[in-house]
Amino acid sequence: VTFSSAKISLSGKIKLRDLKIFSFKNKVRKDLISADIVYVSYKLIPLLRKNISINKIYLIAPKINLIKDKNGVWNFSDIFGNSKKTNIQLTQIKKAEIKGGIITMNDLENNVSYVLKDVTLTIDNFELFNETPFSFSALLKVKKPYSMEGRFYCEGLINTKGFKWEKAYIKKMKITATVLGKSVTTRLDINNLRHPRFKLNLDAKKIKTKLPLNKKTSYELNIDHLTGSMDAIFSKENKLTINS
Repeated sequence: VTFSSAKISLSGKIKLRDLKIFSFKNKVRKDLISADIVYVSYKLIPLLRKNISINKIYLIAPKINLIKDKNGVWNFSDIFGNSKKTNIQLTQIKKAEIKGGIITMNDLENNVSYVLKDVTLTIDNFELFNETPFSFSALLKVKKPYSMEGRFYCEGLINTKGFKWEKAYIKKMKITATVLGKSVTTRLDINNLRHPRFKLNLDAKKIKTKLPLNKKTSYELNIDHLTGSMDAIFSKENKLTINS
């Protein structure tokens, strides 16, 4: 972790500039998270009990680089593993905001690559075992396996179940997306965030476009009005099963 300057007060406030958090693999250092400004306001007393209780956390213009290798291991796995060894637990975040962020994801295992730009995230009253309201918006640019761009906004409730992802869930999530110049509304519930099980309701109208697969090949897509619902499961073997 590096930063260019830090202001720390005895009242439990920290302001960092030019924060960088690195991941290491095979002795090679790569940027995982960087941010122009990070502001954190936290409670001092819970720290004595090895609990982290945050009043506010703001990240301005963060850049997050997520990489999943061919063995299915993410570049942030070691960081979470080391944090567990310290026995320090994040118990509460009253307010968290990300503004003007960029998230890059490269999944080498499944040959998928995309970028989220202009990322805005708001979380209110986060607690480990309670449902937390959130909102998220971004400009999505898919690079692989085909090229596509769209903007979306979503809001809903998430329960991390103490970061036990097999038990964690998202519910009442409403997604409004503008893809290929058309608006699509989706309502989504997700159980088991490690191997997700989806329940999806879709409403799409008047979509007519071409999906470029590569420079020479594209698919023509025509939708007059599409509504429906389906259940889907991602297995441990990265297989997707859909039940309509």
